[in-house]
Order: sequence, then structure tokens, then C-alpha cells
Amino acid sequence: MTESTMSRGDSLEVTIDRMAHGGEGIGQAPDGRVVFVPRAFPGDVVKATAGRVKKSFIKAELESVLSPGALRVPSSCPAAAQGAGCCDFAELDLSLIHISEPTRQAESRQRSCRSSCAAPALSLARN
Repeated sequence: MTESTMSRGDSLEVTIDRMAHGGEGIGQAPDGRVVFVPRAFPGDVVKATAGRVKKSFIKAELESVLSPGALRVPSSCPAAAQGAGCCDFAELDLSLIHISEPTRQAESRQRSCRSSCAAPALSLARN
């Protein structure tokens, strides 16, 4: 897709090659723009939906992981696995990466969530 045809709601395939400071995966769109995808990790090939589309970047939402990278592991939090929005890094193997202070804090929150998630997860389905 070219810049002129890329718009909100379009799907694109992105290979994630690094992480942004806020924890979003960073890849490159077919047209060369930077793409930010939450819950995507380096090495992942993902299908994402374009949200905010700008001249030099695209903020997208993760649709699916087409090919998981080496850093992706099964979710350690049953609530996050059902979409609770907690434990942003529950599927990231933090032992394989250099851990900065913000990441250490996130890992600490993740450990806290694991202990509180020991109880059965609540269903998030709407009736």
C-alpha cells in the first residue's frame, strides 16, 4: 500500500525489530513509514490494523501474531490472556533481553499480577 492509499482500518503485515520506550513494538510499513504496535515484540511478524495514520508513522493495533519471535512465550497471566489489559509484558521472556529500569518496574508489576492472578480469571465476555 502506498501512503496515499493507507488509511485508518487498513490491515498490514509488519515485522517488529525493536521496542519503543513506551513498550510498543516498532516495525516498518511496506511504504517505509514507522509502525508502532502495542503487545508486539522484537522478532514477531504481526498482522495489525492501522489506527492513527500520519505522514511519517502509523499507530496500529495488533490483530494477530503471524509468526512469534524468540522473545514471545505463552502468557504467564490468565487474566491478561483473556484480554484484561493487565500484565502488558506477560508474553515477553524478559530473561532474554537487556533490562532497563522502566522494564524492571514493569517486570515487578508483572510478578505482582501473577500472584494476584492465582485466582480463576473473571470472564470478560459481555452477556
